[in-house]
Amino acid sequence: MSEAGVDSLQPIVKELLKAEALAMAAPNDVLAWVGLSTLLRQAFRTQESARAAWHAVELESTFVTWTNLGDTLCQGDVFMSMGGAMGAFQAFKMAARQVKDLASKQQAAASFLNLAYRDFQMGHDEQALELIDEAQRLAPELPLIYYNRAAVMSAAGQQAPAKVEAQKALDLMAKQKPLSKELAQAKSKAAEMVAGTPAVRPVVQQVGETLPERFWEKPPTRGQSLSLPVDPYSIRYFPLVSGVTMRLQVPTNWAHKLKATDKAVHVRMAPPAGEQQFVLQITLFPVLRENFNLQDAAAAGRNGAQAPDTSVGPLLPIERKDGFAFWFDAVDSPRERDPAAARHQYKHLTQLFAYARPFVLSATLLAKRQDDSAKDALLQMARSFAVFRLDPSDRRDEAKRKNH
Repeated sequence: MSEAGVDSLQPIVKELLKAEALAMAAPNDVLAWVGLSTLLRQAFRTQESARAAWHAVELESTFVTWTNLGDTLCQGDVFMSMGGAMGAFQAFKMAARQVKDLASKQQAAASFLNLAYRDFQMGHDEQALELIDEAQRLAPELPLIYYNRAAVMSAAGQQAPAKVEAQKALDLMAKQKPLSKELAQAKSKAAEMVAGTPAVRPVVQQVGETLPERFWEKPPTRGQSLSLPVDPYSIRYFPLVSGVTMRLQVPTNWAHKLKATDKAVHVRMAPPAGEQQFVLQITLFPVLRENFNLQDAAAAGRNGAQAPDTSVGPLLPIERKDGFAFWFDAVDSPRERDPAAARHQYKHLTQLFAYARPFVLSATLLAKRQDDSAKDALLQMARSFAVFRLDPSDRRDEAKRKNH
């Protein structure tokens, strides 16, 4: 099958290096720290993004700094555990106190709606409605406020009040031309609710990295956030298909990009130095055969790596909680006179295969030099690799852990 890969991470790594240099050169420049936090968040380096965002707030309490902090906490708390949802709410509340014009009011309202949507996904309807009320107090002219309230009510079986709210949303949309893509989609769904079609609760489909509990040991302001240590490894989540998520333990300071096709999910990872040092390419695809044998697949991959100028190590097992994963090393040694040798960007290859029914993970680490720390990280990923569905029982279990 033909698969589409993911774009290079080199551009965002270069931007990050520039932003880090600016922040270090101007440690009291608020916007420099906001920019650094934003780029770190885009690279899914969430722990570092949270520290930078908190530091910006510590330097100056503004609408921009508080909103940036809330946006980071929204991503970092992928499944609304470990205090991230409450931290984001508090940050957005502080941002709302700083609004000075219509544009910032509407942006603050949109922040509450985004948080409400996540509560709606998790089945926390009362919290979602409270957040929607917060948005309405700020910008009652926004049609998405009434659309979101209608969706929550409709999915909860409250069809009569949902129709009223959906009609309010349609009336406000009628005054806005042209409609954005988001509003056009909302208009179609609002019309369905008015016609009597119940809204469907969206499944949790998020990607990001959770924050360690110590981030919640003290308030995010006046806390010398940069003194908080950053874990060398952290858990990240990757959406696969609707409601199904992959979990990996990865080096905290690696950036990643993800792209899904109709056949597979692809992830590209690189260290802070970028792909000049090494790059990790992961492909995850479903296997529907009941008799699938991972060791045979890994052995076939190893055999395929054999070439006249390549030395390939033995196929080795990796212990996992459920069964084994397998990996091997290869070193490419092209002849000096080989005209194709100049095209060999990477010399070392480590190939890894892991299975979490019904998905197979194929990870290829390409490096210019032997990199033991990168290989160790790859083996940790194999041990942590898991695929799970967030069904209603999972959400109840997550709520219990949150309350605990």
